[in-house]
This record gives sequence, C-alpha cells and structure tokens, in this order.
Amino acid sequence: MQAELHEPIVVGECEHDACEKPLEVGQVVWKKGHDLYCSLRCMINDMRSPKGKGGEAFGSTGPFDKSAR
Repeated sequence: MQAELHEPIVVGECEHDACEKPLEVGQVVWKKGHDLYCSLRCMINDMRSPKGKGGEAFGSTGPFDKSAR
C-alpha cells in the first residue's frame, strides 16, 4: 500500500510585504492581531516598517500632523 502525496493546503501568506511566503496547515506561525507571519523576524520587520497596511505612514492623519489642518 502506497501513501498518497497531496499538495499542502495553503491558508494564507505571510503579512510582511517583503516575504509573502505561503502559510500551510500545521505550520507554526506568529500572530499579531489578525495578521499571520511565517517567522518572528518577519513580524518584527513588519512592525518596524515605516508604512502601515494602507500604504500611508503611521500617524500621517493624526491630530499632530500639521498638514491635516
């Protein structure tokens, strides 16, 4: 009896823009909020990134941004 090989089931991809590796069922991942990362390094690098998920710098529309007034 031979074991059948199946393609891994991909449930998403790493949230770090420079990585975006596929995340598979059973893989150990790191989570921050709803975001999943393939490694602690990717999670830290994404948190250090000067841009937010929307493509704008953090705080660009905050109350201390003089250009918003």
